[in-house]
Amino acid sequence: AFNHPCQLEQLPTELLTRILSELDQATLSRCAQLNKRWRQLTAQPLLWRNSIRIRAQTIIDSPTPVNQLSYWTSFCSSASIQQLHFELCSSDAEYNRRSVQLLNTFLSNSPCLQALTIQGFDGLPTEEQNPLVVLGQSCSQLCTLKLIRFGRDLLTEESVTALNEGCLELVDLEFRQSVLAGPDSNPLPLPQLASLFSRLTRLNFLHEATFPLFLDEMVDGTSIRELVLNASDLCYDEHLHRLLSLAPYLTTLKLQFGEFTESHAGPLASGCPNLQSLVLKNVSLCMISATGFVELLNGCPKLRRLKISSHDELDSECYRKIVANLPSGIEDLKLPSFRKLRQPDLQSLLPRGLKRFELPIQELKHGCMRGLLVGLRPCSDLTSLNISDCDDKLLSDLLTLLSRLRRLRLTNCIRLSGKVWENLLKRGATQPLPELHEFAALKFSDASLNDEFVAELCRTPVARGLRRLELSDCRSLTDSALVSIAGACPHLTDLKLSGLQFDNFANGLDQFLNSYRGRRVRVHSD
Repeated sequence: AFNHPCQLEQLPTELLTRILSELDQATLSRCAQLNKRWRQLTAQPLLWRNSIRIRAQTIIDSPTPVNQLSYWTSFCSSASIQQLHFELCSSDAEYNRRSVQLLNTFLSNSPCLQALTIQGFDGLPTEEQNPLVVLGQSCSQLCTLKLIRFGRDLLTEESVTALNEGCLELVDLEFRQSVLAGPDSNPLPLPQLASLFSRLTRLNFLHEATFPLFLDEMVDGTSIRELVLNASDLCYDEHLHRLLSLAPYLTTLKLQFGEFTESHAGPLASGCPNLQSLVLKNVSLCMISATGFVELLNGCPKLRRLKISSHDELDSECYRKIVANLPSGIEDLKLPSFRKLRQPDLQSLLPRGLKRFELPIQELKHGCMRGLLVGLRPCSDLTSLNISDCDDKLLSDLLTLLSRLRRLRLTNCIRLSGKVWENLLKRGATQPLPELHEFAALKFSDASLNDEFVAELCRTPVARGLRRLELSDCRSLTDSALVSIAGACPHLTDLKLSGLQFDNFANGLDQFLNSYRGRRVRVHSD
């Protein structure tokens, strides 16, 4: 046995490459941002050749569509393509027919396919076979299926039965931006879809007033662990109770749109003891009280992730009670807006293990946000922070307090000036400062964001490891700011500058990009 655990960085390149080959594209992209070695490892063509994205219109409109089709289908077959994102073209009936024909050809030649995304299916031409039927006949290893912007005629009894019988490995299904409403003469194949849903581990089904139709057809004890639904589909107590009885292993629940009320909180508290992630996105919170949130949190002791976004504002009492009743293991926390938050409210101690915290735009009196210095004191492992109102002293104190911070987003920097970086340079001589990987500072006053501000930022250890930098209100910046960034941020891959005045730049932008030659650096401006 080894006396010391082996760090991932110590593994040989061959073994790391084998591990990375099991990751999807999104995860590979995140790994590429860690450091130079990981960027080199993830850039290997071997890791990307099993995943392709194809637009049907590109092939149809090419001068040699037959040759293009022959090349791509043979590539799919010989390269053992595992991930395919196929975007159909439905600008007219002929384009739609040829797009479906192309998709069926690709599916027939991709026996190793494990993940498929079909985007823009406008309708099934009468002379073409349903792609889901071809999928069930040809792709027995399929695990993930995403259908984006598709019509109801894609889901027929024949096509869903083909998926049930031919894709026995399918565990992840996503329906988005689709049209499932239709005439009674063409009903959805509810029994077949319910049978398919029952063996999934992840289901994303965002269609208002549709999901309840499947509840009576589904059998108890499904394998679903991750569920994304429209909150309005669970507006009745019996719907939610039925859902929770169907999914006893549910660990992740995301509800979007509609209202989140007391009638949701109670059943979730009593029926989801294993829930680890709860996301409420763009929901209305008018019908839930602080007591409802307390009941919910006390009933979900294993919760690790709680993210709430809403146009509604909660009161300050609700903030205090939510924070006081958070499970001790919570790691990722996003809270909605609150009315009349005061400094003592923000001093409520957040859980010790918190790693990511987001508190959106608040209308606060100057200095109130300083209460977070007390609230975040136990959170020594915090790596990501997103807050609104920030001044020089608060930012300086936060960066001194949170030495492991890697991502910082400030959405209101009107009171921020370049003096904060001078203070940090003085403190950095005696206290450790975080090395940020992502920094966003938005909404500056007219005079505060200038070349001197950027130069002072780049002099601090905070900027040394930056991969992403976003600044707004950049109208006063010139070539000098880009020179400072290029000299201080060797790992930068993404730069976003809003409000640039291009008259202020001579050749600075070209020189900036040349300094990162051979690296993938994106510069966004408006």
